[in-house]
Amino acid sequence: MYPIMFLVKASVTLLAVINCSGVHAYCENNASVKLSSYKYKYKSQVIDDASDIISMTVDHRISKATCDYTDSYGFRGNKVWVDNGCRAVFKICYTKDAGAYCQHKTSLRLSSNGYQYASQILDDAAIVTSMRVRHQISKATCDYGDSYGFRGSTMWVNNGCRAIFSVCFRKGTSVTVECSSRDYKPKVCKIPTNGGRVLSVVPEKHKSRSPCLPGDSYFHTDKVIRVTNGCRAVFRVGIKN
Repeated sequence: MYPIMFLVKASVTLLAVINCSGVHAYCENNASVKLSSYKYKYKSQVIDDASDIISMTVDHRISKATCDYTDSYGFRGNKVWVDNGCRAVFKICYTKDAGAYCQHKTSLRLSSNGYQYASQILDDAAIVTSMRVRHQISKATCDYGDSYGFRGSTMWVNNGCRAIFSVCFRKGTSVTVECSSRDYKPKVCKIPTNGGRVLSVVPEKHKSRSPCLPGDSYFHTDKVIRVTNGCRAVFRVGIKN
């Protein structure tokens, strides 16, 4: 999963604040947690009353080492982690029970044939809120965050995982928006929401060598996506109508 950040540099007044302390529009449970990868070692912590963590974003970086999502920090289930020298205060959005945001539910089969990555966009979904193994088919294990997971309205499997999954989601539509920071300059791109509310924005196809990281090189509101630091990508935007 790739989360949404909440603050932008003061010089960019258009994107100054995003609702729900910048996590997700439907974030009803959030916590502020300080995590430190001392001597560049891996460190993890369980969020005690959380069933599933929905997003994790940097509130304030303390270390000189960068804090990059999936490289030096991330989450899995109800656990958050840091590595590679990252030290920061993080904003955590989570659910207290597995069905808290299960407004709509479906079952589907996904297969990582030949141990290859495979993904599928969930039709009629603005955002997937949880994904659990209902019946494992493969001999290879299906571990959340390692061999299966979700980002926005897209679900994925990898490393040989084949299973039938139970998926909770919020109904809506999804559109793609291409936005490019050329010569490392900021660029603002309009989202065609038609009056709807944006629930998720994730890079679907990278077009740059520079990474597209939430809160670092891309941000969003209900109306626009802003990219910077050389990020160029096609974004999948989930919209609640």
